[in-house]
Amino acid sequence: SPPPEPFLRSTACPAASSLARRHQLDILDRSRRVPEMHSPLLMSGDNDSHDDCSGVTQPQINPAVAMLGKSTSTFVSLTFFAFLSLRRDAYMVSFFIGAITNGVQSKLLKRLLDHDRPELLALSEHTKLKPSDGGMPSSHAMSLGFIGTYTALGVVESMPWLVGFIVPYILVSLYYRVKASLHTVEQVAVGLVLGVTNAVIWRDVSLGTSPLFPSVNIMGWVSSNLLPESGQLAPIFLLIPATVGAAVVG
Repeated sequence: SPPPEPFLRSTACPAASSLARRHQLDILDRSRRVPEMHSPLLMSGDNDSHDDCSGVTQPQINPAVAMLGKSTSTFVSLTFFAFLSLRRDAYMVSFFIGAITNGVQSKLLKRLLDHDRPELLALSEHTKLKPSDGGMPSSHAMSLGFIGTYTALGVVESMPWLVGFIVPYILVSLYYRVKASLHTVEQVAVGLVLGVTNAVIWRDVSLGTSPLFPSVNIMGWVSSNLLPESGQLAPIFLLIPATVGAAVVG
């Protein structure tokens, strides 16, 4: 027998889509097969989600988590550029080159793998501007994995407290990406692993300590070919990394 009338939700709002209709039909089919579960499904509340007018369950995100997740790209980019501007030495320039290489790699992998983002992203109320590129791997996860790992390895002995900030910051930021339906858990996990791996390899070749490439020393090459005798990049040349960084991140 058909379920009670309240169970049939209206999908007349602008956010409704074929995804929402499929979601409704799935629930309707389950309710017909398991009628005794119908009332609890309707009446019970869920503190972690709510339904929008399309009938699709929308996850609720803690406001603090949402604010942190939405501001991650801006915060990390500005912080990185601030340190690059202050030091402008071979270490930071090599760090920057590695970060850009890591970012380009994530863009290429997305095009190559062409892996869709979660279907619920189309109806998510947490993201106004929907990304149009693929989701595998997560470029945010790759960037955070690279920058976080490279930074942590450099300060783990002198400022261990900073590592205690970096790790939870990254985890909360990536949790937001999944919760907001921007990525699947797998897309974030793959991006994070790739970013961490790239950071370890790049730091070794930057310092000239790589067992795989013992003759490669990125910092030495930067000092000899990109920096003046003072060992610091002239402030005017910061326009180059600013432009390149904006192009890759954007």
